[in-house]
Amino acid sequence: MVSAFGERCVVVYAIGSLARGGFSETVSDIDLAVVLAEPLDATDAASMDVIARSAGARDTSLPNEISIFWGSIESLNGAVCGGRFPPLDRLDLIDHGLPLHGDDVRLELVRPSQRELVLAGAKFALDTLSTDDRLAQFRDPGLIADRGPIYLTKVILFPARFLSLERIRLVAGNDESARYYCDNFDGPDAELVAQALHWRSEALPASATIQGLLESGLVPLYERFLDVYVEAVEAYGETHVASRLMRWRNRLSI
Repeated sequence: MVSAFGERCVVVYAIGSLARGGFSETVSDIDLAVVLAEPLDATDAASMDVIARSAGARDTSLPNEISIFWGSIESLNGAVCGGRFPPLDRLDLIDHGLPLHGDDVRLELVRPSQRELVLAGAKFALDTLSTDDRLAQFRDPGLIADRGPIYLTKVILFPARFLSLERIRLVAGNDESARYYCDNFDGPDAELVAQALHWRSEALPASATIQGLLESGLVPLYERFLDVYVEAVEAYGETHVASRLMRWRNRLSI
């Protein structure tokens, strides 16, 4: 990382569960944050992709996906365009970033607003979780149960994390988000969230057991998440995004 960018590399951080705690060697991503000096270069994105791929290729025994979030102080603060640093990950960096190389610059970064965080979460969910393929899996949960622990636990814990972000207004890891969900909601969806947290560190049960929990709890989990986000997004005046979320919710029950 440092050798690739030389003096332009201001600081490298561990973020995500590596920095917050709760990292699982079985299912967690390895999240890194890189702050470069201005100006950003048109080739920086390709360089980051090469670094992430080569790092993963060096040890194929590790199942963890490597994600690199990057930019300059100016791009993170919205003064210039460029880089890759969504609002949720920026807040995670500010609150939990663990410097691995270079001088800590977090005091120079501007915290994203709650509006930014909620809208970014809504748009991420729409882009990645509401596709036709995903909806087909909701109607046949065996397609999820057989995909392995990484895919399975992300499908379940993503909406719980987004919901806790909207309610408690802090970046929470899987442990905290799952606890919040189970402390505040009852039903098969809460049981599914509790089991997904357990599956992050323990061997998966039989596929039929997983499928049964998914059949009873997955749709109620997403309906609960979408109800909260439709209301929140409407309160911010983002009627188009709210309409997309509502259409997604309606398709869940078809």
